[in-house]
Amino acid sequence: MPQPLEVYANHIPPYSIIDNGEISGFSELIFRRLTEKTQYQVNYNQINWARAYKNITTEQYAVMLALSRIPKREALFHWVGKTGRLTPSIWCKSERAKEYNIMFEHDISNYTFAEVRGFRFHSYLESLDGFPKKNLQLTRDKDQAIGLLMKERVDFMAGDELVLRWRLKTLGHSFTDVSRVYQFNNTTNNLYIAMSKNTPLEIVNDFKQAYEELKTSGELANLHQAWLNKLNVEIDKKL
Repeated sequence: MPQPLEVYANHIPPYSIIDNGEISGFSELIFRRLTEKTQYQVNYNQINWARAYKNITTEQYAVMLALSRIPKREALFHWVGKTGRLTPSIWCKSERAKEYNIMFEHDISNYTFAEVRGFRFHSYLESLDGFPKKNLQLTRDKDQAIGLLMKERVDFMAGDELVLRWRLKTLGHSFTDVSRVYQFNNTTNNLYIAMSKNTPLEIVNDFKQAYEELKTSGELANLHQAWLNKLNVEIDKKL
């Protein structure tokens, strides 16, 4: 019997949710079906994202339930299967929407942003010539960024619509409390179940085959639609 897989979850609700000692979300649902098909043993771990990411780059039997598949990570992991799609947008507080008439990337140096330390938009803003670092408020998570936006301590924050809808609801806000300022249509991030590069190929291939079986049988699409229906989400969110 192979060594159990160590499973890590990044808190990207509702794709991957860590709450009161439980890990859930659509990525966990799909992974659970894969383990039922492959019969591998797993251990779930709840640690912060930075440590989890380090572990799946070094450990031999390690899985991340929802990891953005971006070019700089392509060769670092085995990518088992897609479980979601993030399309980032820039949001402001709704009552201030009429104040903002900007062309993003061209006229943002006078505005303040909240972003999670180490997340992609943090790096993006710091890479822009002329953007003052003092205008970027770094947070420990998206909930804290939402809090800064709602208290009008920053002008904008970045986030995917479905993720933001979920977080606003759990924080007691309404989605109508925010307005979209800009959408990055060319920077969609696909979320994948990813395995460490050190994981034996036999295990990786077993999971990839199980994922393809879910996909070709139509079960993956059915699970995804049922999940969206349960969330009562009407926006277009095809896998």
